[in-house]
Amino acid sequence: MRLNRILALAIVGSFLPLGSHMALSQTETEDDRAFRPPMRGGRAFMGRSQGGFMHMRMLRSLNLTEDQQNQVREFQRDQFEKTKEEREALMKAQKDYQKAVEDLETFNGTEAQSTLRKAAQGMANKQATLAIASAGQRTEFLDFLNSILDPDQWEEFQKLRTEMEQFRNGRSERRKEQRQDLR
Repeated sequence: MRLNRILALAIVGSFLPLGSHMALSQTETEDDRAFRPPMRGGRAFMGRSQGGFMHMRMLRSLNLTEDQQNQVREFQRDQFEKTKEEREALMKAQKDYQKAVEDLETFNGTEAQSTLRKAAQGMANKQATLAIASAGQRTEFLDFLNSILDPDQWEEFQKLRTEMEQFRNGRSERRKEQRQDLR
């Protein structure tokens, strides 16, 4: 028994240097940190796309007046409330889907498969509804920003958006190259 513990410790100990080497080799670059969204609970807030967070990060660099900051906060609260029902419906659909998956694992029959298909379709419909609402909100947000920012702030914001888009495209290309290298 004691020999097994010593052997297990030796095996685990031999992998520690490998793990630390892998962690160090995966450090973020300066570019990666520049446009990283804020994280809550280890993942992007509410599973939403990073676009809204990127815009907020860019807004911080525009030196908004206190009045502008308050207007942005109020606008965001209103937008959040507008999609509350869609988000709640999606969460319910995700729970229904998860239950259908669990049922299929327990009772693998045609009825369970049919229930899973319906749950997956329902979840996809809710995701599409929320995606459409979110896309419309992004457009409204940009129109709103254009109305409250002064011309210099708006120009700087547009410049930052262009840089962010170039960064995203470059990151996407780097990932494609990395995948090709792994093949």
